[in-house]
Amino acid sequence: IHFCHGSGYRCFLEIDSFLSKGTMKKKTTILPILIGFAGYFIALFLLTSYGNKRAHGNLNEAVLNRFEQMVLNGDAELSNIFKNYDFDFTSKRLSGIAVVEAGLWQIREDEISTNAANWIRHGGFSADEPELAASFRHFYDPTQAEGERYLKNQLDNLLNFYDVVNFNPKVDHIEWAIDHPDHAYNWENGKYAMELAIELPNPKDKDAEMAIAYRALGETLHLIADMGCPAHVRDDSHPSAFGQYLNWKGQPLIGSPDPYEELFEHLVSSILGASSGNVDPALIAKIKSYSSVKKIAEDFAVYTNANYFSDQTISGSLVLPRLWKHRIQPSPLLDDCTYQGHFYSTNISGHNVLMCTDMSYWTDKIGYKAYPYIDKTCVQSQAAALIPQIAAVGSHVMRIYFPKIQVNVSQITNQSIVGEVVHQTDFEYPDKLSYNGPIYVRKVGSDKEMATINCENGEFIGQINLGNANESDHFYAEIEFGGIKVKSDPKPLGTYEDFDSKWEFAYDATMYGLTRRSDTLVLRGSFSVIP
Repeated sequence: IHFCHGSGYRCFLEIDSFLSKGTMKKKTTILPILIGFAGYFIALFLLTSYGNKRAHGNLNEAVLNRFEQMVLNGDAELSNIFKNYDFDFTSKRLSGIAVVEAGLWQIREDEISTNAANWIRHGGFSADEPELAASFRHFYDPTQAEGERYLKNQLDNLLNFYDVVNFNPKVDHIEWAIDHPDHAYNWENGKYAMELAIELPNPKDKDAEMAIAYRALGETLHLIADMGCPAHVRDDSHPSAFGQYLNWKGQPLIGSPDPYEELFEHLVSSILGASSGNVDPALIAKIKSYSSVKKIAEDFAVYTNANYFSDQTISGSLVLPRLWKHRIQPSPLLDDCTYQGHFYSTNISGHNVLMCTDMSYWTDKIGYKAYPYIDKTCVQSQAAALIPQIAAVGSHVMRIYFPKIQVNVSQITNQSIVGEVVHQTDFEYPDKLSYNGPIYVRKVGSDKEMATINCENGEFIGQINLGNANESDHFYAEIEFGGIKVKSDPKPLGTYEDFDSKWEFAYDATMYGLTRRSDTLVLRGSFSVIP
């Protein structure tokens, strides 16, 4: 057992590997070994990511806010895609299954009713439950070969000693979050719930599926937040046991915690404000061009890995990282930073970021410099730069999560309406979706519901009664699922357009002298809709 890199106010208890093939090192006593092993074992079981109780929920809310801003007026392309959408994330309550009791090993889930925004926040929390199982699956190191990007730090150490128990599932976070079969609220399952919400005819069933879809979205946004956390993309498990109880000046005394994550919990009140900061134009330009959540997550992991240290992977020409000395991360390097006032800094995405410091208790007294480490000032600086990237990248995950739907009205009179609901396929939704359920006819200006008809397989045709409406009045048709409303462009009464649909006519062929299937029946005259 030893204390590492002891700046006067920052000492982390680290446990060396003290057993080798079942034998103890010489000149050790049993008590330190037992204490050390207990600390190591306990520390292993708390590989937290940010903090699912508060931080991840706030990060998801920051993403949601950025998405809403982009749809309303922040992004011309996004505003055009969703120009006829109304995303109501707060008014409608949706019932679904949520984690109501958190736990390290076990959790309890039960049905709750809350709005879409809270479901998305909840997904940021529930993705870390149960904490032990989740923590093993929330790492992704893009510098490793495909299939080898999962967490190895700490888990392999324990596995080498306790080879009868396989602690390492060997699953990286991107695989886990997107489509792993053991993850009930993964991205693909969330999309499937979204598809059902569109295609099921009953509004209650639609809302139930949307509760699932929103929780799954929240759990996927948890992935994006972790891809914006240096330790999670640099294979640094940073176990911290009971950090909130056994600490000195905010730093845990047991384990090898990452100060960025440990101290981030103290910054949650500033997350929403920081999310509007500068974003990296090159990063976002690439992210905007992607239609795959996997590609978005991978590129964001590369960005964070290449630009930020975790506390135990700080390296340079004269400094070896405390972790993974045999495979040093190619960047960043201390050599590329500016050194001033005992801080290493560099410009990242328009932010002057304090990367680490060598300040120690003895610096001002005898000029002693500590091994470079990340302190609270560095954490605040890094968070101010990373949070805006998380919010911006996450908003583009939301962009591709919602299917692109158009509601078209081809004819509307006082007595009838004809139209269709069209789904535009893309990478995430390659198969055509057919909307089933209510179509609400509303009057422009008052938004009053004037009539409701049913849509089947994406087509609606029916009799309505618009009362004393005149030709100067405009109306639109609208669908709704889980608080998302999609409406048609407004149409005046008496509007007719070409309508690509299937029409069936029943007639007695012998009345017209038709005897062969190849004969053609020509219908002439005016036509009207008869429901």
